[in-house]
Amino acid sequence: MKSLTAIPKGENIKILSHLLNIMIKKKTDNYSLSLFNGQATDIFKKPVQASQMIIQNDVMTGQQLLAWNILVKNAKEQKDQWKKDTQLIRNPDRTYRISRKELMDRMGYQSTNRKPFKQALMKMQDIKATWDVLGTDNENIWASCVLLPFVQCDDEFVTYAFVNQIEPMLFESAIYSKLDLIIQKNLKLDASRKLYDWLNRYRTNPSHLSNKDLWSFWKKVIQGDVDENSYTKEYKIFKRDKLKPAIKEINEISDLIIELFEDKDGTRSVKFLQFKIHEKPKFTNETEEKLAAKEPRIDLEKEFSRLNISSYYKKKIIAKHPDRLIAANIEYTVARLKGNPESILNHGAYLTAACESNYAGYNSDLHSVVKGVSDPIDQTNKIMEAIHRARNLQAEKMFVEMEEVDQTDLIESFNKNLKNDEERIPAEKSKRGNRHLIPFYTWLARQTWGDPTPQEIIEYTLKNNT
Repeated sequence: MKSLTAIPKGENIKILSHLLNIMIKKKTDNYSLSLFNGQATDIFKKPVQASQMIIQNDVMTGQQLLAWNILVKNAKEQKDQWKKDTQLIRNPDRTYRISRKELMDRMGYQSTNRKPFKQALMKMQDIKATWDVLGTDNENIWASCVLLPFVQCDDEFVTYAFVNQIEPMLFESAIYSKLDLIIQKNLKLDASRKLYDWLNRYRTNPSHLSNKDLWSFWKKVIQGDVDENSYTKEYKIFKRDKLKPAIKEINEISDLIIELFEDKDGTRSVKFLQFKIHEKPKFTNETEEKLAAKEPRIDLEKEFSRLNISSYYKKKIIAKHPDRLIAANIEYTVARLKGNPESILNHGAYLTAACESNYAGYNSDLHSVVKGVSDPIDQTNKIMEAIHRARNLQAEKMFVEMEEVDQTDLIESFNKNLKNDEERIPAEKSKRGNRHLIPFYTWLARQTWGDPTPQEIIEYTLKNNT
């Protein structure tokens, strides 16, 4: 197998996007999936100064941040409509309004109990924020003020107003970032919604890098103004409980892939954090169909001839397995033979066992969407096989270091799930061959670590193909 670093620069992001897309199909609803197909978007051209907002006196929840974004967008649209239609009656007290039901729907608020909804809005009258903390807009310097000085909720509408001094920044700024509010709603963690909101503006940055700041600064971005004795006062706790789960959810569900960079600045502890941001490419159904039509057909006869597989084994393998799984396991077998040509005496029998146990770790769902990149079979297998091989080797090392009693227990657990006696691991070590141990190590790796998560795939690919 070729080195993972042979993947052309930039292709890894495309591959990851497709891999994550399929994984998301298995674990989220269709509403989330539409994000990757250009459907159901709610784009808010959010001023950069408003994105770079720090809460000073409290904690703002992710739901409140989403609500505030919706209210700002709605107010901007109402003001623009007033400019276009002179017949519309304008509110002299500079208030705006939105349907209560619409706001609740766009926030994803599904409870029939409206009290928490109203309390969340009222709380925003007390939350103070500092705007444009990075000084993006040199023409505007904003002091601290509350998010909503006025809010009123009845059965039909939510009426609200902003501090007059910040309205020019909210409505007339020339520097925007395009924030998809549906994606933000789809994120469930408060930390995810806040980090996504902040990093979204860097999606079009030529360097793809965010601002670099002290980790305590990023803690304030994600958590707000928490007590100095908070349990997240240590970086390792903050990273474990807030930062890593947020990054994982953003990479799984949003339209971005983000990578964390830590800088110790010559010390023993992490001092600064910075993020690298990439957009996931969007593929419509029409694009997928066109790419699928270009996918090359596999010539199994040619593949079988590489290993001199007899007609008996050909028929047996073809009858039970899809073409691409067979091709992947042929590649796996060829790679093993290159290392030690005498390690496999019967190629047909070995390939049959390889396809049965899927030694190559081939995943048809993951592979089927990796299109539009050079040599899709090779590219997908490079990533997934590399991860599975690394895990299998780790499982083998772990097994060898175990006490014999623990080894015996694992072998018994493995054997009891097998129907075919020939596949069971013999009690005598001298009788154990690769046909027994390779599927066992594969099983042990999956029992120990499960299938690779999207975050693990991202970390592995970016680490091996930067």
